[in-house]
Amino acid sequence: STYLIGSPAFDRIKITRNKNECILLINVHNNSPTNIYIERVLLNGKILSTFPFIDHINDLKCSNNNNQSNIQLDFFMSSTPLLLYDK
Repeated sequence: STYLIGSPAFDRIKITRNKNECILLINVHNNSPTNIYIERVLLNGKILSTFPFIDHINDLKCSNNNNQSNIQLDFFMSSTPLLLYDK
């Protein structure tokens, strides 16, 4: 499944999955009533290249085979909208 990413309504959330074997940690930086636009998203410290989409299997799957038992998403918010097609 592929998800469309929207502006988070929280500053930080921890989601425990797979009977406590996997943690999805979402941090939101610069979150405020005026910073409603997503400037960028990091997935485990790297730019999420598929933004504004995220793939459940490729991006959010926890696996002990590749030593990825935790996943971290960092949202960086801004008061200015990002023009995706101005690249």
